[in-house]
Formats: sequence, structure tokens, C-alpha cells
Amino acid sequence: MYYSQTRPASPPLITFAQMQSQLRITTDDEAQYIADLIDAATEYAEQALDSSLLTRVISVVYTTPQVFDLTGTSGMAVDFPSSWAQGQRFYLPRGPVSIGSVISAIDTNAKSLTFTQDRRGLADYCVLTPGQAFVAPLTITYTAGYGAAAAAVPADLRMAIRTHTATLFENRESVSEGKTLAAVPHSLEAFYRLRRRACPVA
Repeated sequence: MYYSQTRPASPPLITFAQMQSQLRITTDDEAQYIADLIDAATEYAEQALDSSLLTRVISVVYTTPQVFDLTGTSGMAVDFPSSWAQGQRFYLPRGPVSIGSVISAIDTNAKSLTFTQDRRGLADYCVLTPGQAFVAPLTITYTAGYGAAAAAVPADLRMAIRTHTATLFENRESVSEGKTLAAVPHSLEAFYRLRRRACPVA
């Protein structure tokens, strides 16, 4: 399985003005450097959360026919041959995915398949209608994200990205000399840990 995604067309999740306030600076001498740090911290957050924060289109290609047992009885991944005829549940690797956000499910012969959506905990799935024969690889296209505007992203995640950006700004090297750095409680990784998506085993 691999996926590709469009980049958000909306403004950055965190603005330079917000970072000026966070860093308590008044000049724009390092505006481009701070913009790069915002991008880096945002990418880190999305990887840590297995999510796409601002709305975008995701295309997932399932090259290996490995899916989770639809019955949920085995709790194990089940391999099928390249031609499938079962209704199967496919984990969507980036979220959050709202109901109605799956656009299409198309096999290698450009056959369009019917499907429903399902969510278990923080995991999202595309569930193909049983009885459809199709040939792998299968491409599922859907939209993911909290919304098109920054205000739609939860406040704790936006603050975690601002905090991470400020940390990168203040500590510009990968090593430190003569000082001990300690993590601040209830920030960054704690925020991400609470909201991280995960694929359950059954």
C-alpha cells in the first residue's frame, strides 16, 4: 500500500504573525526561516498523528491484497489472490475522514466499485460491497482533514505546532553545549499521543 496527497490550497496552518507573538519578536528579518520552521513542524505533526490536518485529496493504492477480516472473528490480516470477490474492509491511512468523504474505489481495469464507510475508534475504513469481483491493485480516493481553514483544526494541535516551531527557532542545532534541556509537560508529544490515529487489529 502507498498513497499520495494534494497539498492544501489554503493559507498556512500557523501564520507568521502568530509566531511573532509566540516568539515575542517584532521584526520580520527571519520571516522566511520561520515559515520553513512552520512547514517542518506541521509535517512532523501530520506524521506523528497519521493525519492530514487541512483538507486535501488522498489517493491510496493497495498493491498487495492484504486487508482486515471483514467478519472481525480472526483479528488477523488475511491475504487474498489478485482477483477478489469478497466484500472487504480497507484501512484509510490518513484522516480524519468524515462520512461521505470517500470519492471512489477503482480496480486496475478501471472498474468502479460500490462501498460504504466505517469507523472503529480513531480508524477509518472503506468497506466494499460484498460480491463484487475486481482485480488488484485497487485505488481508493477520498478527502481527509479537519477542514479548509486553520480554525477547524483542534486548538491543542495548533498550539503544539506553534510550540514546536518556537523550540526549533530557539534551538537551531542538533546538539547543545553546556545546558540541559527538559521537555515541558502536557505539550507537543502529549497532544499528539492523545489524537494519533491507529489501525486496530480486528
